[in-house]
Amino acid sequence: MAFENGSMLLSGSRASALYREVAAPLPLIGRITRRTLCALLQNEVIQTPAQLWLQDLCRQGLMRRAGVEEHFVTGAGSDFEKFRAFAHVMQDTAASNAKLQCHAELQMLFDCQLLLCETHCIEIWQKMSSRLVDGRITLRTLCEAAQCEALLCVCTPEDDLADFAKVGEAIPVFCPDAFLAPQGKGFAEAVRALCGEQCGFFDLTKALVQSVERFAKAGCRAAVHSVFLQEFCRPDEYHATQSFEKAMRGERLSEQESAMYAAQIWRVLGREYVRHGMLLELACGGVHPLSCDEKKDTVPSNIVVSSLRELFDYLQRCDGLPRVVFYVSSAKEARDLTALGAHYPALNEGEPRCSFGILQGGPGENRERIRALANLIPLSLFVGAMTDAREPVSVVDGAILRRTLCSLIAEWEEYGELEMGEERIRKLLRGMCYENAKRIYHI
Repeated sequence: MAFENGSMLLSGSRASALYREVAAPLPLIGRITRRTLCALLQNEVIQTPAQLWLQDLCRQGLMRRAGVEEHFVTGAGSDFEKFRAFAHVMQDTAASNAKLQCHAELQMLFDCQLLLCETHCIEIWQKMSSRLVDGRITLRTLCEAAQCEALLCVCTPEDDLADFAKVGEAIPVFCPDAFLAPQGKGFAEAVRALCGEQCGFFDLTKALVQSVERFAKAGCRAAVHSVFLQEFCRPDEYHATQSFEKAMRGERLSEQESAMYAAQIWRVLGREYVRHGMLLELACGGVHPLSCDEKKDTVPSNIVVSSLRELFDYLQRCDGLPRVVFYVSSAKEARDLTALGAHYPALNEGEPRCSFGILQGGPGENRERIRALANLIPLSLFVGAMTDAREPVSVVDGAILRRTLCSLIAEWEEYGELEMGEERIRKLLRGMCYENAKRIYHI
């Protein structure tokens, strides 16, 4: 079986050879949360298999959907009972990210090729526990095993960045989503946390500018946005101020007022991103995991391409359109956003204005999204996947995506869709797995 012989997601001997010889040895660029950053700083020891796998919200939700009693999810059940319940659920899933991650970690950390199911539950528990009991497996160990060269950690503008100097490979990513949705539940709270109790619109924009400056000094290379304008209204500071004051009083804004306020914030931030050479990440899915806040599951990120085009045109006229990476979640988004990106010329340094990646999904979804992009862009513009950083072990997602890429390239070769020499094939794969992202993110 594929899980048991190490060929998970690899479609044949050519794909296996590409993965083993080209993709697997490359470093990874992972994504983490602030909680994972703290665990790395404290060198937190993983003591049981349940602690490694069953603390994240996605897997707990998967177990609840399967009908597992809460006693064996977050309740008083023993770690082994929870692990056995999880193994039972895993044997009933096809190719979920949780299952693939677990098998990747079994191979990477524990040299274990067993299928995660109730039949092998005791044997896997014993094999993992024998390695965990000596305290040598930590989140640091996991990052080292995954060869993480950089760890992108999403932070909000008010966050303290002191810890980043203590974890060398950690890089802050600026996320101002809360300040772009004046009708959002946490808007006023976020503004006061950044600016103080008594603040006006000028105070907010000044504080955001100072935050971007502080992030840039801490090594930040990118800002991530997943809250977008549903319509574009050319902003002016007077009307944006009026909208801001209404939102802070808890009054309802019209769609036009919200759009005018948000466009003014985009203008302020865009010019700062350009000034500091920062990349703009746009997570363009229907719903996107809010990786900077583990208390929330998702934020809406529906994108209206015509409004985004108007916003980009406006930012370009204001010298506020930075380099952009679109992370797409469907073939339609890939078509629409690559067409949008074609309107904006490359930068003076010869860098492309727009690059593309995918929002991490299941294997089938990943293949569909990569295939859609491959039909529309040079593959030197593909920067990989944006993973759900709420999962403590999401760094392994990079290895899973690489297996999919190796299989796709092997299939493109077999069916005559990719005709180039061996060295060019390997260069292409190295780029898609790692080197394109390193170049575009300036890591």
